[in-house]
Amino acid sequence: MEPDILALLFETVEKGRTRLVPKTPGADNFVEIEGTVDLAVECVSDASTVKDRKRLREAYYRAGVPEYWLVDVRSGNIQFQILVPGKGGYAPTPADADDFVRSKVLARAVRLMILRKAAGLVSFRLEVRE
Repeated sequence: MEPDILALLFETVEKGRTRLVPKTPGADNFVEIEGTVDLAVECVSDASTVKDRKRLREAYYRAGVPEYWLVDVRSGNIQFQILVPGKGGYAPTPADADDFVRSKVLARAVRLMILRKAAGLVSFRLEVRE
């Protein structure tokens, strides 16, 4: 599995729950992560809908990934979920009244904002709140 974005905390590596595999023995650059990442993010596209919403959701759950973030902006609006392990699969974390969702991994609440620019361009900003 290769998520679109992943987060791996220093603490996870230091405690040995994951291992960074060097390109060559003793090298400071790494080519692989062995173990479970702390957070995986998938951005849904027309070509990846079933993969992101079903197959990867199940695979990340079985692998023990503590948070699975699912982002879908195809409609022009943001659908942003933080999924956490529940009984038999991931369950969505509810958003508050301001659309912030609490991330236990990051120990903060986050929300994804869409910024519309001139000429139809769009960018996204992850806002963070303690």
